[in-house]
Amino acid sequence: MEAKVIFDPLGNEVHLPSKFDKVLPDTDCLDESLALTFLKPAIIIMPTETMKYLYHLRAVGWGATILFKSEWQGAFWLVTGYVHNPEIYFIGELLQSGNGVTFSEV
Repeated sequence: MEAKVIFDPLGNEVHLPSKFDKVLPDTDCLDESLALTFLKPAIIIMPTETMKYLYHLRAVGWGATILFKSEWQGAFWLVTGYVHNPEIYFIGELLQSGNGVTFSEV
């Protein structure tokens, strides 16, 4: 399986399989690469005892967001799924279950 290896701002090693290369929306997309979702996320939701997944959230276009879910593989995180424009209540539930870290540019 081909995958890009990316390190997020917290130092997590994330492997992004090539099967996700086509998930960016075709219209109004500001990002040229999915790697930016991991390099410059708006929010990272870290796992806890009750939530075992790592999530990266980023706005990728005007009114378009993408949320990636990763699973621990023993030495790195492997992206296993994504949601386009996740509902705000779903993000809220994740933030309640995990440890959210937000990022902003100064």
